[in-house]
Amino acid sequence: MASRIQTLPTEVVHLIAAGEVIDSLAAVVRELAENAIDAGATRITVSLWLEQWRVRVADNGTGMELADLQQAATPHSTSKIRDRQDLWQIHSLGFRGEALHSLSQLASLEICSSRAEATSGWRIAYDTQGEPMQVEAVAIAPGTIVTVSDLFKTIPTRRQGLPTPAQQLRAVQTTIQHIALCHPHITWQVEQSDRPWFSIWANHSPQQILPQFLREVQPGDLRESEFEGVRGAEEGLGGWGLGARDSEVEDKNLEPKDQNPEFQVQNSAFQALSSDFPVQTPELLGQNKNTPIQNENVPVQSEELLGQNKNIPIQNENVPVQNKNVLVQNEDILGENKNVPVLTPKPAIQTSNLKSQTSALTPSPQSPAPSLSSLLLLGLPDRCHRHRPDWVKVAINGRVVKVPELEQTILAAFRRTLPRDRHPVCFLHLQVAPQQIDWNRHPAKSEIYLHQMTQWQEIVTEAIAQTLTLTPNALAETAHSQRVTHLLKTAEAQGAYNSNPQPSTPTPQFQPLTPLKAIAQVHNMYILAEHPSGMWLIEQHIAHERVLYERLCARWQIVSLEPPVILNQLSELQREQLQRLQLEVEPFGENLWAIRTAPEPLVLREDRAEALIELSLGGNLESALVATACRTAIRNGTPLDLAEMQTLLDQWQQTRHPRTCPHGRPIYLSLEESSLSRFFRRHWVIGKSHGI
Repeated sequence: MASRIQTLPTEVVHLIAAGEVIDSLAAVVRELAENAIDAGATRITVSLWLEQWRVRVADNGTGMELADLQQAATPHSTSKIRDRQDLWQIHSLGFRGEALHSLSQLASLEICSSRAEATSGWRIAYDTQGEPMQVEAVAIAPGTIVTVSDLFKTIPTRRQGLPTPAQQLRAVQTTIQHIALCHPHITWQVEQSDRPWFSIWANHSPQQILPQFLREVQPGDLRESEFEGVRGAEEGLGGWGLGARDSEVEDKNLEPKDQNPEFQVQNSAFQALSSDFPVQTPELLGQNKNTPIQNENVPVQSEELLGQNKNIPIQNENVPVQNKNVLVQNEDILGENKNVPVLTPKPAIQTSNLKSQTSALTPSPQSPAPSLSSLLLLGLPDRCHRHRPDWVKVAINGRVVKVPELEQTILAAFRRTLPRDRHPVCFLHLQVAPQQIDWNRHPAKSEIYLHQMTQWQEIVTEAIAQTLTLTPNALAETAHSQRVTHLLKTAEAQGAYNSNPQPSTPTPQFQPLTPLKAIAQVHNMYILAEHPSGMWLIEQHIAHERVLYERLCARWQIVSLEPPVILNQLSELQREQLQRLQLEVEPFGENLWAIRTAPEPLVLREDRAEALIELSLGGNLESALVATACRTAIRNGTPLDLAEMQTLLDQWQQTRHPRTCPHGRPIYLSLEESSLSRFFRRHWVIGKSHGI
């Protein structure tokens, strides 16, 4: 006889729900730490005893009164929301009122808390229903201490299914690191079995937090910026959302300066990436003289934009899309990830000017649209990258979440800037209007429903592109200076003199963006250039390769070959590969094939036959672009005069990703004047050196 359907007892329902919210030691730490942050804590101490299945989280937040403590662990009790409308106005990390009640059912729960104005604090131990079991007055500092002991005592099978202790500790560490990045103003002290484990010291910026637990990364290896995002379009949002400002401001600050139609490629496999960089002279490129010449309307930089280029696109029904920084790729031709955003004239999305510091705003649904700023922290591709995509993180409104669409967008934005099989370091923290998020997707709130995902993808792609450009902030970067200083110290150790080290003078972090000035060519391979804070060494081949690659991405043209190139012994796979690249291949005899079209840069080259064979060996269209750019770039060992070097530097500076070549190799090495000053002992007194 089949079992009859019956309603589960209340305690069983609560136990099932508790197991969904609290599934590990890391979940305990996450829930208690988020409660501490909601209480305004600036210092959080986490203590772990794995053998006793015990966790203690102490904070210096506002604390709780006795009445609140007595109700804190009852089912669905919270101070964060009041009614159903508040579910769409969530400004806190917690709001369900399930964590403490779940802990009381799965473990022994004890809370001590005191408010700053109170004469004493209170300690309460709870039973399995979340009701106070023991209440007593205690003397503690303002704040809250939550102790969870004998975790999963009511469901011992859960303990058997958990990972090893080392893996659980790693999960706890990762959880704390995620929260620390989202809330850099908090100091963390973590103990294990009454011994210090690790600490994270507070700072105003995640750029100073990430290097504390990624030891191979220095603050100078990272670039931080802010951007505005999607403005809520639904009715009733009360002006919430990120993104477009008043049209009058847009017209003033975001108007493109160069609208030459010659630089717009339309209705092609690659849509317009308007060529911001000048075209090289035929002598330097060795290419067709009919290449379009740079428009002389150089965009004027604005102090309000902190040195950023004003060529940010205006997108509406009457103005054509002219985004000069984002490469739009045809999915059918490239075969790339479909999450790569494609910009269209509708809906209107503008990327505002990038900023340098974060700002915390308190939203109000009745107020005019606030200017909420999202934060982007990324590792410069010529400085740091990882063998796994384990540090591509997305956070929304103070919590790291899983958003595969945005994670793929980040990976796509770094394509052809990193070495093979390497992945970026990137932390994206979006500030999104509460009405555009649905947190009720996962019990741990690790997955969400985010509205207007496509528009967010477009904005994130644009923000990454702008952050990777050479800006005033990039002229004085400390990471390379530290490495060069180490090299200089090594050279000094081999010299005939030594001296006590002197404190270094910090390099100014903001300088006007000045064009590099070519000084000389070293070994017919490197260009020595001067800039206000020192010197740069630029490898000419890969700098030119980056210029050509981005030009080919914008203008991939197949032209006729006269006469055709005759190749022999082409396999069927090679012929199919050439045809996939839109090259015309015809039989020309026994085991002979006539190639009648080729990429434009290869037409006039003497080694075009070898280049076509290379293209036939495999890869998609993007690989063909890289191979063509590499083959046609200036070879190392080629002498250049000052005019040619300066032309190349000007072109390279205006590329979208000037730090690395399409293969991921770094293009330049900076030598700061402060490092030179220390090496040549310019801090010595005049009596020792009259040349100062």
